[in-house]
Amino acid sequence: MTEGFLLSFTAAYVYERAVIYVLLNMTMAVVTLKLMLHNMAKRHFSLWHSCFLYPLIPFLASFTGVDWFVLGMNRLMAISATGHFLFDMYVLSRQFMAHSGRTFFIRSTASLSNNIPV
Repeated sequence: MTEGFLLSFTAAYVYERAVIYVLLNMTMAVVTLKLMLHNMAKRHFSLWHSCFLYPLIPFLASFTGVDWFVLGMNRLMAISATGHFLFDMYVLSRQFMAHSGRTFFIRSTASLSNNIPV
């Protein structure tokens, strides 16, 4: 990914490499989830996504020359990308539960094995 290469020139790559890895992994997780859903629904998949801005913003912030600002933007974008992925998974699970009529953790009492007469 080109954005990961560009982020390797920032101060965040030297001091907080793990945050960059989380940022790039969550960005790719969002894109992969969208690709999977579009492929399953047989819809057109666009190559342009708003989540590609998550790694780009810390790179653009590196031109300010202020290291604490770059590190803060890096952390903020990693949290935002993680939140974006978790929100998309939440929406997907809510749609599946509404479609299937199932609950997430609590099973109905009719399906429990203690209701079977002996």
